[in-house]
Amino acid sequence: KFSQKFNLAEYESKCSSNVHLAPKWKVWLDAMKEVEKAEFLFRGLQRGNVWRIHYACPGEDLIKLEGRIDGKVCEWFVIFEPSPKSEQKPDEIFSRPLARMILNKDKAKDLLDGNWELFTPEPDVFQAQIIGKGALVDSWQVTLGMEHGSTVLGTENDWPLKRFNRYQVIVKDEDKKKLDRDISGDYALYETCDA
Repeated sequence: KFSQKFNLAEYESKCSSNVHLAPKWKVWLDAMKEVEKAEFLFRGLQRGNVWRIHYACPGEDLIKLEGRIDGKVCEWFVIFEPSPKSEQKPDEIFSRPLARMILNKDKAKDLLDGNWELFTPEPDVFQAQIIGKGALVDSWQVTLGMEHGSTVLGTENDWPLKRFNRYQVIVKDEDKKKLDRDISGDYALYETCDA
């Protein structure tokens, strides 16, 4: 159980302090209270470049705990999926995990020994520059043989036919502090990727 891991009392005031964001904070807080009560059952393991361990909490809303392990890092994510029976459209805050823990391999005594970071509805925006570099190659849609232009259903597919095989990401120094790791650098696209 997570009842000792999250201190939700400090977030209670956010529900009333910011009138614009109050509804999002309430939805988030209600979901986190459900996560605190969750008891997870093992659901499976996927092996690949990144190993994934799946746990789930049965109930009306689906609460998942997912571990991801690669050669460098072990991370845990708490994912909340509102019940499909709900009369309300799911909030966009559920499109990403609600919490994450990065295991410190030098200090951790077990696989769940670490500090949880909560992804709150508090907005924080910055700009990053992405520059295409390298050779132009077929887009993944073209590689899969997907139709471009008008389709038989009368819809229009206007994705690019080509893409760069390398990209450079540039983030200003003052914005790098907003991230847990620097994402600046050169990225290469791989033809086969299990992500």
